[in-house]
Amino acid sequence: MRDRPLLEALDAGFGSVEADVFLVDGDLRVAHTRAEIQPERTLRRLYLEPLARRVRERGGWVHQPGVPFQLLVDVKADGTAVLEELDRQLAPYAFMLATSQPGAVRIVISGDRDRESIFAHPRQWYGYDGRYADLPDRQTSPTLMPLISESWISHFTWMGTGAMPEPQRMRLHSMVRQAHRAGRKIRFWAHPQTPDAYRELRAAGADWFNSDRPAQVLEWQRLP
Repeated sequence: MRDRPLLEALDAGFGSVEADVFLVDGDLRVAHTRAEIQPERTLRRLYLEPLARRVRERGGWVHQPGVPFQLLVDVKADGTAVLEELDRQLAPYAFMLATSQPGAVRIVISGDRDRESIFAHPRQWYGYDGRYADLPDRQTSPTLMPLISESWISHFTWMGTGAMPEPQRMRLHSMVRQAHRAGRKIRFWAHPQTPDAYRELRAAGADWFNSDRPAQVLEWQRLP
């Protein structure tokens, strides 16, 4: 488990970071699994407070002015209860949140997400992490559903070594185009962590590349 996940991403200039959270003893703990939960690793300490500090220090933004930073909160369980606690924890940080109005940090809820509560939220603090099957939904605005996430292995058998089969490459490009036509960004989770996979995702126009190793991705960005 990394000690500085947010700061590593910020140092690399990345525009999004994912935090896996559990509700434990009335607080939001950051961990991939319940076995990894540690009392001091809270969402507030690892993400909310450092982001707020950076926004204050940098004139109201995380990186580039006018471009919100995405905090993807992957709720591992108890979606409705987590959202209620997240409401309480975000209240002191409302100044930095992007809603229907511009803001420094856009919160997107993934995992065990309470769609009804997210869509009906009175302050519009949250975006909903949609799925490819949601793309025909033209009534939900990109503000409410800014992101489409899909499992790589649900669509592709290529695992990032050698040439990507052309039918799968065409499928990847088509999925990205459809998401963009709907005004939404797209990412794939559990995709191969290889330079070839990075090149294919970049060539297709995928918006996010998932990695626990920001320095490695920076190296791949420099590859031809």
